[in-house]
Amino acid sequence: MVLPPPSAPEGQARGRDRWLKDIRRWLHLGHDGVLIAVRDAKLWGLRSLARTLSEVDPDRRLLLDAQELTTLEPGALALLIVRAEDLDWLNLNRPIFAQQKLRVVLWVEEALGIPFKFQSPDLHDWVSHFVPCPDGVPDFALEGLRVGSTWWPGVAWTGPGLDLALTTLETQAQVLDPAQNYDSLVQHLKQDVQGTIRWINIDSVRALWRVRWAVAEARHRGLGVLDNATLYTPGWFPVTAQQGPLHTALVLTRGDIDRAIDAEFERAALASPDSTVLSHQHLPRVGLLREPGPHTRKFHHSPIIWNWRKSLMRRMTKERGTLWSWPELALFASLARDRVIWPFKNLQTAIYFNNEHGLRTIAPDNYPDVLGVAAAYLGDTELVDRWGFPDAQGDLTPESIISHLFGSQDEDYWQGVTIEHVIETGSNFGWHTPYIIRAASRAVLNAPDVAWDNNSPAWKIVSRAELDLGRDHSNVVQLHSIAASAMALTHSSFEARTHYLYLTSTALGETHNHLQHELAAIDLLCSLFGSAAEIFQRSPVERESPEFHLYIAALRAAGEHAKVKEVLGDDAEDFPIEDPQDLAREYLIERLRAR
Repeated sequence: MVLPPPSAPEGQARGRDRWLKDIRRWLHLGHDGVLIAVRDAKLWGLRSLARTLSEVDPDRRLLLDAQELTTLEPGALALLIVRAEDLDWLNLNRPIFAQQKLRVVLWVEEALGIPFKFQSPDLHDWVSHFVPCPDGVPDFALEGLRVGSTWWPGVAWTGPGLDLALTTLETQAQVLDPAQNYDSLVQHLKQDVQGTIRWINIDSVRALWRVRWAVAEARHRGLGVLDNATLYTPGWFPVTAQQGPLHTALVLTRGDIDRAIDAEFERAALASPDSTVLSHQHLPRVGLLREPGPHTRKFHHSPIIWNWRKSLMRRMTKERGTLWSWPELALFASLARDRVIWPFKNLQTAIYFNNEHGLRTIAPDNYPDVLGVAAAYLGDTELVDRWGFPDAQGDLTPESIISHLFGSQDEDYWQGVTIEHVIETGSNFGWHTPYIIRAASRAVLNAPDVAWDNNSPAWKIVSRAELDLGRDHSNVVQLHSIAASAMALTHSSFEARTHYLYLTSTALGETHNHLQHELAAIDLLCSLFGSAAEIFQRSPVERESPEFHLYIAALRAAGEHAKVKEVLGDDAEDFPIEDPQDLAREYLIERLRAR
């Protein structure tokens, strides 16, 4: 299914530019000065507004600081991004609007709506027209959704506004949850094999494969959109509707607000402004759909990318024993989903794709019982019962597989876990399970005398998992932090800090908030006490938590005694004095035990 191009100006649905028409009309009528406030302003609308003002007056000004109003010529047109710190100044200096007959549009975000009314009450009363900013979706996201609609199995959408985006592009989607009964999923998909599906609650590898397998079994060929999946989703065309924030855009553009607005605050576009050139480093990232952004949208259908993909397909067909990564396997499955001969055998992640291919191409009566084995690897008892399981050989049963990968073992079992065992289990059963994280952390704790440097076996775990799952997968991030923690505990704290700085700069979302606290503990081991304290100041912690004790120890070691008294108040004298580096070691060890 290919979605049509957006039908309204600037890629928004019909009628969504009405607020802009109102602003344009009031500006034309306000020759002697007018003050307009955009209420509940949303970043998606800023580019459309800026372009509208440029059409009204090519010399319009865009201001980030209220005091720049004093530099405007009489009768000038300006768009002011209102900041909280400007509200008092604006209220006191409001006469400038009338004296200079200025035509000003105030951009007031939702968070500033109430402060604007109460901190600048007089200016608030001077506003001639309040214009609500409607909900919308940035054009780059709409374009990504349109380009991605040509791809099978579909789009991985991140950010708000998916329903609105689908409506804007004039398509209706059925909502399905992979957690519902699998038979009902297949039947829903069969009812309209060309229909658009919005998949919700994609929060595990098991959910991801239930989607792929149900789509394959139903022979569904329409667009599938993963709505804000919480894990890495190789094979889907990545689209993000996330914008900003403003301060990040200004850093990336070195203060060029016009460029930030023109790019709709899309981070990838700001970080790599030249989207017209496809460099060598972009080839695999665009070819394997590893990142959203202008390069992926622009070059997805280009001959250079398709030639790169075809070359990879030929290699994957010939080199059957190679341990291909999940993104590579997903690309092959997208491009060769209907081929009769399927080359992958006996590679763990490839087994799931083998099943998908079988479900799509083999008659239901001939489904192999190996389907049930793969389902057991994912802990999916419903599918094990549905597809059956081969006659048990020794201890290989659905119960034994699920218990091993998803169950709990006693302390005696965990004391015998080694790095080699983790590598073997990950290679045989997959790197996606919770078991892998627990086993890796215990393997590190079970070998306290090992020097965990950059050449240690722990990093083999990280590289193997990254190859299979991709760098951004939650399990890969956790395994990376486990290996780096092990380094920090064996006197390689500065090397460990380098790894953590990388992790904290690339891992997004609240899922990985603990990384900041672990980095603070490593800073303490490096005697970077001030840096550790700053981390806790940016990321407040609960009083009496282990992190709070680290924070106080960091402040004391940094000589911030006044801050200690401010934080602790009357408890400052009674709060225990603890060695910051001993605390840091204990904290990292407990973090490993708790995984």
